[in-house]
Amino acid sequence: MKHLSVLFFLAFSTINTSFAGSSNGIPSDIISSSSATVPLTLTSFSGSLSNGTVQLHWQTGIEAGLSYFEIEKSTDSKNYKKIAEISSKSKSNSDYIYSFIQTDSVEYYRLSLVGYDGTSTYSNIIPLMQKTAKRFYVYPNPATNYININLENASVLYIYSAGGILVQTATLPEGFNQVQLDKLSAGVYYATVGMQKIKFVKQ
Repeated sequence: MKHLSVLFFLAFSTINTSFAGSSNGIPSDIISSSSATVPLTLTSFSGSLSNGTVQLHWQTGIEAGLSYFEIEKSTDSKNYKKIAEISSKSKSNSDYIYSFIQTDSVEYYRLSLVGYDGTSTYSNIIPLMQKTAKRFYVYPNPATNYININLENASVLYIYSAGGILVQTATLPEGFNQVQLDKLSAGVYYATVGMQKIKFVKQ
């Protein structure tokens, strides 16, 4: 019986030692791994649109606990889709700038701030509108290797396939412009500037 008592005492001592520094019988390293939600602050979020190029700019206050940003856009201000993911710099008072081409006349943008715990918060919404271009002309039509475009003001040209896929873009100055079509296969296309769209054929 003495041997059994000694073995029981040693076993109990071993179990008790493994929980040293614990609270309520839970190991201290498990307690420290559970973290509370850390506040994330966005001090500003703004955007600009120039010649079809969007530039979004935002600044943060506190970034502790922030994993990344998602840039989302919408054409109706209701249904948003993710277009980019930007990693957090993991330091407070950081600046971010992100640029890309806007393909629709009006688009709405917002940020989703995603924490390491999976929670997210949204920024304010920024609407950006393309300036309405004056009438433009496309020739020759049908075209072969290029099209000529006369613009009454500087604009961004978007060329879409017959299926609505964006296949080419170009930032054009006011006046006469010649746009090469070497990379396009024969077919029907739409040249779009602002709210105006002209159908042309490449042979």
